[in-house]
Amino acid sequence: MSGVCIDYNYYKIQDLPIIVFNNFYDQKSCDKIWQELCFLNNEDDKLVSAEKTNSAWDVDKNNKKVFLKQNKGIFLDQLYGQNRNFSNILRANRKLFSTDIFNFLVDKHIFFRYLREVNYDITLVQYYEKSDYYNNHMDNSVLTFISWFYKKPKSFTGGNLIVENELLIECNYNQAVVFPSILMHSVENTNVTENLLGKNYGRYSITTLSGITNRN
Repeated sequence: MSGVCIDYNYYKIQDLPIIVFNNFYDQKSCDKIWQELCFLNNEDDKLVSAEKTNSAWDVDKNNKKVFLKQNKGIFLDQLYGQNRNFSNILRANRKLFSTDIFNFLVDKHIFFRYLREVNYDITLVQYYEKSDYYNNHMDNSVLTFISWFYKKPKSFTGGNLIVENELLIECNYNQAVVFPSILMHSVENTNVTENLLGKNYGRYSITTLSGITNRN
């Protein structure tokens, strides 16, 4: 049994666990994460369109590639390469793999034993602002971990996460959710008012996808 005190909500869909953490990071970590998010989303265009990240696409009946989302993003592992310690975000999200969090999660559901088995993870930062969305999809990984940040007070509408078309998880600052990647999920349309466009008032998500590579 984990002795760590954690503010959370626990849900199940088809016996699969979904855990929502409230105030997952301490304030110092939040400040450092926000600093990096602002660095990424500036006039240098580090965040690119869905087409350029080449993620989240399907094919239509004509076998044509169709992207499932509209937003901006970047894979931090591609940006920093082997120098992951340069990233405040990549240092902070190691908390998911800590002993306290592992024990807490396994105590809630046996599925989270996978946290000790995964041997790679990638992290995608995404920004939603003007009618941006992410249609229903599942991730090509074992575990999906998402956290949310924005400039307070919240100045956008929408942006909530919907899991398997039945569970709505409201997008709140410094909130995080972890669940099996096989669960279908989507992001509602996100909008800020015209006068706030391009001023960093939108919705940030930080998604860490963990999996298991061939060990042979």
